[in-house]
Amino acid sequence: LILSERERVRASLERIEEIYVYPTDANFFLVRVPDADFLFEELVKNDILVRRFKGEGRLANCLRITVGTKEENDRLTQALVGVFSS
Repeated sequence: LILSERERVRASLERIEEIYVYPTDANFFLVRVPDADFLFEELVKNDILVRRFKGEGRLANCLRITVGTKEENDRLTQALVGVFSS
């Protein structure tokens, strides 16, 4: 179930031009976005928690997104589309 959800979420994330999804075989995604702090705060407003990496370096503007249930993943992708389409 997690594997199929991971692939479904990956496809949704990759459709958003501003998000770069790193390859993974885990139950989470590492993504790079233009402004991780802003996106993190927008997701928190929607009660969606992800891991934010602070500072400069290789993880600058990266977030870790864990694959959840179908409903959680749908909320995540809807929130991301909302942020990046405005």
